[in-house]
Amino acid sequence: MRKSSFLLILSFVLPCFFSCDFAIPTAIEITGTPSFRFAETVNVGKMFTDLFDESMTDNEKISFFPCKKTETLTYLIHMDLFSEKFDVEEDDPNNIKLPDFPGIEFDTSHLGIKLDEDKTLIDSSKDRVVLPLSEIGSLLKDFSFSEYKTLLYISGSEILKKAKIDINIEKVEIENGIEKNILVKMEKNVDINNKPSKIDKWEKEGYNDKSYPDDGGIDAEIPITNKDIAVSFKVYFPKGETIMLDDFQDGNIKLEIVVWLPFVFTAKEDGAEIKFPEDSFLSSEDDLFGRDEPGADSKIIDIIESLSVDIKFQKNPFVGAELIVFSKGVTIKNPVSSNTLSFKVKEEHMEQINDPANYPFTPNIKISFKKDDKLIFPRVFNVVEFGFKAKIRYRIDFQE
Repeated sequence: MRKSSFLLILSFVLPCFFSCDFAIPTAIEITGTPSFRFAETVNVGKMFTDLFDESMTDNEKISFFPCKKTETLTYLIHMDLFSEKFDVEEDDPNNIKLPDFPGIEFDTSHLGIKLDEDKTLIDSSKDRVVLPLSEIGSLLKDFSFSEYKTLLYISGSEILKKAKIDINIEKVEIENGIEKNILVKMEKNVDINNKPSKIDKWEKEGYNDKSYPDDGGIDAEIPITNKDIAVSFKVYFPKGETIMLDDFQDGNIKLEIVVWLPFVFTAKEDGAEIKFPEDSFLSSEDDLFGRDEPGADSKIIDIIESLSVDIKFQKNPFVGAELIVFSKGVTIKNPVSSNTLSFKVKEEHMEQINDPANYPFTPNIKISFKKDDKLIFPRVFNVVEFGFKAKIRYRIDFQE
């Protein structure tokens, strides 16, 4: 949907010049408001989910599953924080080999005695898992994710019954090319309930429930933002706990986080905006009217005094917001009151577009919301029809 849309208008209008028989006049002026509509399905949701999918695919510790039965566009995200098997070897009663875990700090002398300080089993601070949400977040200004759920699963050896876990959540930002990590939340002394997720089932069958998993995961209350989120943790034995050799029977330790993430957003401020990805409908890298340089002639601009473009959605999540079409020196605003986005270019806008100072006219669109407004992406998020209506005026003067 770029210059081709307006070329269609031109092909619709020009035959009017030649459709009638008439005497040779000294001038011809043609006016009217021709319009036409055509059905075309454009998957708008895919424009956003492609960004999301690409960012998630780059991380081998993350699996994600589109939720097939929800009305709202939703993903289930699985983060594999840590998974390690271990064995206890007894060469003889006096030679006990502990499992080799990152960050382990106690030795054989601590087995069978009461700990006088916290002892770390696993520390992942140097191997954080990052949930990459900045790509989709870059299209959302002053919005926050809503209605999500974060669950923690810790499972494996019986030793976990005596352990605790601390979780650090950091927001990752890039400032002047330098990565900054900002602590968002710290969960301390989280109890461990020894429950695994159903990741093996999800990888075979996908995720087919209508809500988040209700299977014993710990409510981790991890804040999800429109920035990348880094998760690190420490599993430790608290002071006063007694560690026995029998605690280290053959087994494993597995830590997982599962995020239930509907595409539901809340505007934090007036003027919160959602932009459409580059190269989406109504975006253009070149001048939309086909001009090669400022002030260049364009038959389309000569003919059209005003123009209306209607984009009809199967279900429109933008009702109540404001459509903003913007290019260099040109800003066009229209309220959204139905399933149709109406992009109305009035006569004053055409004058601005025709001003060489505003060349080229390469429009992009964004939707503006008021504080506390909800933006909810439907799972089936399609444009189903485009409509065009032009007010035209064309005059030809014949010289003797």
